[in-house]
Amino acid sequence: GFKQESMVLQQRSGYAQVYRHWILLQRGLDLIDGDTSVGVQPVWKLYELWCFLKVKKMVAEILGIDLRNPEDLQHVHESTENTTNPFFGGDLTGTVKYDNPKNGDVIEIGYQYSFNYRGDKDGFKSMTVEQKPDIVMHIHKNDNITLTYLFDAKYRISGKDSKGVDTPPDHAINQMHRYRDAIYYKEYESAPLKKEVIGGYILFPGDGN
Repeated sequence: GFKQESMVLQQRSGYAQVYRHWILLQRGLDLIDGDTSVGVQPVWKLYELWCFLKVKKMVAEILGIDLRNPEDLQHVHESTENTTNPFFGGDLTGTVKYDNPKNGDVIEIGYQYSFNYRGDKDGFKSMTVEQKPDIVMHIHKNDNITLTYLFDAKYRISGKDSKGVDTPPDHAINQMHRYRDAIYYKEYESAPLKKEVIGGYILFPGDGN
């Protein structure tokens, strides 16, 4: 927002209209929620959120679910409690589940999904400290097998390889190794630990095949 008045800006063409609409937006948000403010997010966080939305859209397309068709929406289950909201500061989270109409599988996609040492209700846990990949995809097969894929969004490139293809930062690759080595699945208390991560992928704005 406008933290201070600028005499230079005020003399620019169109400033008054922009400032007027800003005040209207702020007053409208205040009227709705009382203490709502428009947050400013860094580009890397917006890129993470954009990647999450793209993954959601791609999964729906692969499953043949048309999000514009009301009948197809019965296969989509999205959490509204912690939904992604770029207008708020702090952490953004989100979860959506798709029912595969062809075979009964359930595809769960989580944004800022947390794996901790205590584990969750489904048996996923970190054997060290909390691990929080940007995007987690669980494919719950109808035979009770779960396949887990991790996606980390990095709004950076480190350079080009010998063929001229952009490469992701080294630390992003190392981070994927850390996730793979830390995240396990434990079906019940006395069950053996199982390696959980099937695949890890870095989403970065590179150019090339």
